[in-house]
Amino acid sequence: MRTAEIEALTAITRSGVLNRLGMSFGDKRDIYDAVGYNKNPTFDDYLALYRRGDISRRVVDAPATTSWFGRGLVPSVTESDTEETEFERQWKGLVGNSHIWHYICRADIISRVGRYGILLIGANDGKPMSEPLERANKLLYLMPYSEGSAMITEFVRDPEDVRYGRPQRYNISVLTDDGATMVERRVHHSRVLHLADDRLDSEVYGRPALESVLNRCKDLELILAGGAEGIWRGAYPGTAFIADKDANMLGQTTEKLVEEIEDYVHGFKRYLKLQGITPVQMLPAVADISKHVDVELSVIAAATGIPKRILMGSERGELASTQDERAWWDRISERRLMYCEPAVIRPLIDRLIDVGILPRPKSGYTILWPSLHEQSPQERAAVAAAKSKALSDYLAAPGADMVIPSDIFLEDILGFPKQRIQQMHDMLGLVSELADGGEDDGL
Repeated sequence: MRTAEIEALTAITRSGVLNRLGMSFGDKRDIYDAVGYNKNPTFDDYLALYRRGDISRRVVDAPATTSWFGRGLVPSVTESDTEETEFERQWKGLVGNSHIWHYICRADIISRVGRYGILLIGANDGKPMSEPLERANKLLYLMPYSEGSAMITEFVRDPEDVRYGRPQRYNISVLTDDGATMVERRVHHSRVLHLADDRLDSEVYGRPALESVLNRCKDLELILAGGAEGIWRGAYPGTAFIADKDANMLGQTTEKLVEEIEDYVHGFKRYLKLQGITPVQMLPAVADISKHVDVELSVIAAATGIPKRILMGSERGELASTQDERAWWDRISERRLMYCEPAVIRPLIDRLIDVGILPRPKSGYTILWPSLHEQSPQERAAVAAAKSKALSDYLAAPGADMVIPSDIFLEDILGFPKQRIQQMHDMLGLVSELADGGEDDGL
């Protein structure tokens, strides 16, 4: 069976599964249809929600931006611990001149909107983009494209090929110089870094970041829109104009009455001239939607693994709880290890090495990620206070050093490294020598 036929069969199977969503009571009740949920959303649906949504945009952006720029730091790529090699020098030049981390982050974000995204590698090999990128010596540009702008037109069909089932060529929609016309360009896979986060049984397609929370985002939209409309209508419910039982409406036409009322409601006129009609102000009734919003946010946080305070933008320690922050950093560290390094950075660097844009490192290279678990000043102060009290209690306890020798206490209990403990001993010995010398001089 050809790859295209496999993809078509997979799409049909997926469509059948999606049509089962929300069905209950022997298919007599369709919850999705009743509340207006989308059973089979397309890339355009996700893109529209990302562009106009609020929480939905945060769901897509937060893991990507934090992975690459967490705490304002980017990863570093090294070959040697002792001296700067030619590989390191040229890599740093690419990072500075081509803004590699910026474009990687953008490609990561746009790939999370749909099932995949790509990062187009522009090089000076002098060949059409439809042909393989084999040799080049300069990186000209990097350009991110979404699933909607980079259509896969051909797959590798040879089952003995290491890239079997993966994209062979793409059609990329590119804006012309006037910015108003789209042209399609056929691009070989060797000029593309394919990004697909949250992959399960496919090496090509991942899960859109909003797929599992699409219904909740729809709920939020309805709740907030209904709440805004309710506040608008409830805060000023209007005025009832009640005609008196024996009202004499002679001389007061309907048109004049309507004009009088509209001038009062919509204009600056603050009095009414009504004959035989009594205006009665209706009581305001504003519903509190905060509990409903909080429930939806809690479910979105649970489904995405983004703590609620982080989801709302309170990333700093003084705003988000310590547990929320630690859980978030743990999730980002996991994403870096499982996805960012093996599926994004290394494939890009390896591609640049293979075509000759980067020199081949003699002993390989290492990707170093900046630490995310940095203690806040308040946390450092609390740790210092706890250690000081533990040391004070240890010194004050008679015979404590007989149960736990001082070096073991400093290393195992207080967490000092052996080198630091030795420095303490050396410093105490020097102080003792100076004290003894001072007494001798005094004598």
